[in-house]
Amino acid sequence: MQTSEPDSSLAALEALDDSALFDRIGRPEWGTDPLRVSSEQVFRLFKRAREAGNSGRTNKLSEVLTRRLLRLGKAFARRSGMWPELNGDLDDAAADIAQYVWDRLLHHPKDAAHAEKYFGQLFRRRASDAHFAELTQVRERQRPEGDVDQSLEDVSGPGETVAVVMGLRHDLSATEEMEAKAEVALAVGRLQVILTKHEFSAYVMRHYQEMSVNDIADALRVTPRTINTRMNAAEIKVRKEFDL
Repeated sequence: MQTSEPDSSLAALEALDDSALFDRIGRPEWGTDPLRVSSEQVFRLFKRAREAGNSGRTNKLSEVLTRRLLRLGKAFARRSGMWPELNGDLDDAAADIAQYVWDRLLHHPKDAAHAEKYFGQLFRRRASDAHFAELTQVRERQRPEGDVDQSLEDVSGPGETVAVVMGLRHDLSATEEMEAKAEVALAVGRLQVILTKHEFSAYVMRHYQEMSVNDIADALRVTPRTINTRMNAAEIKVRKEFDL
């Protein structure tokens, strides 16, 4: 279980001059190094520098966060199958994820507040949102026009709900589209809570992208047996959560 990063050293970090501060931040942000500066702390420093109008420090901290987001984005793109299945260029996939998360951090106060305490958790949630958005675009491009006429009232469970909404035609009324998006958001949010990141990736790729077990295993660089194990675990949790 992830715990909130203690903030006792933040004032001391803020008091450092730029040279000393960025020497500290340049150390690996993982492991047991007592001088490590976590992404939570870097983001808090960024917010405080921005609020104080210190453009020089703000820009440098922005570069640090961008590098960290790109590193996290590459790892997520590999695990989730965004690369190479949805985007053949790993750097592009990572950049798309990083850009999406940056937008959430800068324009959504609740996400920013969450990132100050649990940066990695916030990243995983928003990267998953970016993954779903990409999957939706792929499904819309691949599905023949007029292929879906199933009502949301006729489906049950998050898998069916999201799969149906991904195939909806573009001639929905504004009200219908809003209701459909709300159904997807609810289903996705519940899946993210009950499934581990590995189960979530396998479930998304199997049910929403309709990939075979072997293709998922190749994309995630694991064995088909591992994918089946993750899928079985995910299915049990989904059935229990949604009374299926």
